[in-house]
Amino acid sequence: MVLRIFQILFLFGSCTGQEEFTGKYYTYTKESYITVDDINDNVIYGNHCFVSVNGERIDCCVEEESSFNVQKKGKTEYEGTLLSCYDDLEYAIMMVFEEESIKLTFKEENHPFMVKEIKFFKEKE
Repeated sequence: MVLRIFQILFLFGSCTGQEEFTGKYYTYTKESYITVDDINDNVIYGNHCFVSVNGERIDCCVEEESSFNVQKKGKTEYEGTLLSCYDDLEYAIMMVFEEESIKLTFKEENHPFMVKEIKFFKEKE
């Protein structure tokens, strides 16, 4: 009986967590967004679409398999790279996952037209 309870708790624990991060996240203005498409072995894959200056500057990588991948470094912290379709450069990024949002930070070089730190909010279903 005790063994069965531990099995149930283990299965429940392994089914919760990272997969709740999947989905689409928008900036406050809803001009830019990121999608978290896949989570595999503590690596998160997704795409981004950054729009600035009322649409005059656009960096959208939505047709690629993934434009960013980040690997788990802490409880909610992930680090990796984002490939820009605007200038075809790779940028080191950090993402912090919160309950209903993601904070994306450009670590070394800033993106050509986005601010160093961007907060995205999960799309409501």
